Amino acid sequence: MMPILAEAASTPEAVTTAKDVFATATNWVSENGIKFTVALPNAAITGGNITNFSAHPTRAVIVPSTVGGSNSPDKVRATLLAATAGNSNVLNEPAPVAVLTALGENKFTMELRVWCKPENFWAAQFTLNEATKKALDEAGVTGPLPAMRIVQS
Repeated sequence: MMPILAEAASTPEAVTTAKDVFATATNWVSENGIKFTVALPNAAITGGNITNFSAHPTRAVIVPSTVGGSNSPDKVRATLLAATAGNSNVLNEPAPVAVLTALGENKFTMELRVWCKPENFWAAQFTLNEATKKALDEAGVTGPLPAMRIVQS
């Protein structure tokens, strides 16, 4: 029987790597290395939503950073983009971008968005998380201030 899916997928229960996926059974390996099989009727696969992470030659990595509202968006953007320099897991094309995605009370969120090969996704995710934290700290970018609302009656 021919497999119907590629390598990595997500079900509502877990993010896993499919070793063999057939219409009647699926052999999986979870993120922590546990091997398991979903056998007939494979209802979790045939009746649910499946996200195929390996269908394309590239995969997006998104690293959100919520910072204090007093920081300059231009400074935060430049700092996030600089954090990708020298990371061998990040592809040059499409070029990394940093976009402002949310505004809040005394804070905003900017997302670093880069592309990698699917097999480098986790390495890219973990190294970029650490690199962005370090770069933001070194650049003096401050975090959001705690907000407290006092209601007097």
